Amino acid sequence: GRGGGLIVLGGVRSYGHGQYQGSPLEPLFPFELLEPGKEPFQAEEIRAELTESGRFHPVLQLADTVEENSKLWPTMPELMGCNVVGKARPGAEVLLVSAKEFDGRKPVLLASQPYGFGRVLATTTYSTFRWRLGVPYEKGDLLARFWCQAVRHVAPNPMLLASTINIQLDRASYTRGDTARLLVRPLDPYYAPMQNQTIRLTIRKPDQDTVEAILAEDPSVKGAYPADVVLDQAGDYEITAVNAQGAESRLSLTAEESAEEFHDVRPDSALLADLASESGGELLPAGMAGSLCKTLGQPSGTDMRKLEIPVRDMHVLFFLLLVLCLGEWFFRKRNGLA
Repeated sequence: GRGGGLIVLGGVRSYGHGQYQGSPLEPLFPFELLEPGKEPFQAEEIRAELTESGRFHPVLQLADTVEENSKLWPTMPELMGCNVVGKARPGAEVLLVSAKEFDGRKPVLLASQPYGFGRVLATTTYSTFRWRLGVPYEKGDLLARFWCQAVRHVAPNPMLLASTINIQLDRASYTRGDTARLLVRPLDPYYAPMQNQTIRLTIRKPDQDTVEAILAEDPSVKGAYPADVVLDQAGDYEITAVNAQGAESRLSLTAEESAEEFHDVRPDSALLADLASESGGELLPAGMAGSLCKTLGQPSGTDMRKLEIPVRDMHVLFFLLLVLCLGEWFFRKRNGLA
């Protein structure tokens, strides 16, 4: 079978407080439970902190880019209380921890692990509702986004049971000359990162030139394959990532022309000197502005002026017109014309 999904919530009647030690559910938890009576519940406000795995995990992506998401989480409303559980089990991923230490360590707030053909997601707090009540309206419903992604993580659509590839950018916009930091993450049908993959990256530049590379896995981040793309041309780049299973993902980004001159108004002496040399001119510092006229010398070339002559006020032209009219009249009379 394809397995199932389980989401476990924390609280004063969960885990050790709910006497789950030794129960059939205990092996499903992605962390160990402490001995009965020795698992404290910290009933105070705590702030959730992303782990290195959590920074890139699809459940916790509440913004459009990894960089924006990393800046968003420290501003999330604080949670109320958490179960202080044991260490993570082998194969489990700790995604969120408390920013505050208890007994010399940061308690787990959110963890995930595969189990059989299914997947388990466990949180040690019950107060995620605060992420809805304490978030400004313009930021959207982050709580709904979190839980939709959590449900998708443990119970994917059976019609979509195939591996996929996720490509993330480090920024929302780029200019020519920047380096785009890509993070490619192949995901299994349960949206968990896949390791030991062969990822082929193809980059089509604005001039239609194509560059290919095989990505190496980042040993410090499970299932992450970073890549740096130098944007040496202005225009649209098309990026394609393919793994050995045939999963494919495409991404487009645009590198704008650099607007550095609008941010730094200091003169670029080297550039100005090159322009002067190429155009046959000379670069003069501001202190030598007084010698500009001497440097330019006597101008040469054609002096063009606009001259307006009032024709209707010239007597010569008037008499010439009168003679022409009389001549026409005389010619018509002599030849019998009307």
